[in-house]
Amino acid sequence: DTLPNCVFCKKSPLLMGVQVVEGILKVGTPLIALKSLTEHVLIGKVTGIEMDHKEKQEAKKGQEVCIRVEQHANDRSLLYGRHFDHRNQLVSKMTQRSLDALQENYSEKLSEADHELIRKLKRLFKLF
Repeated sequence: DTLPNCVFCKKSPLLMGVQVVEGILKVGTPLIALKSLTEHVLIGKVTGIEMDHKEKQEAKKGQEVCIRVEQHANDRSLLYGRHFDHRNQLVSKMTQRSLDALQENYSEKLSEADHELIRKLKRLFKLF
């Protein structure tokens, strides 16, 4: 979830405070903002995570961190406050291929909560 009083740059690169609600957020993760159950906006790729003034490669459930999100060079028109805001949940953009690779390579390291999150993402993105 976006922390509404912690948005420092509203256009690419977006700089904002977030709380990780489920799973793990990693540098390189593409993020979307959910507008509804059927509509979402690709906001860009996480290119940095900072916590307590230190760069991190990942943030875990419950942590509040500052993230830097960069948009694709051809699509820099997205603005926080116009196209999405703190009311839109941020979610990792997943594909069938990325979910399969996650389960194939890390299945033994994933907790039951992680497996449940994968099932939720499959339903959200209609990946069966």
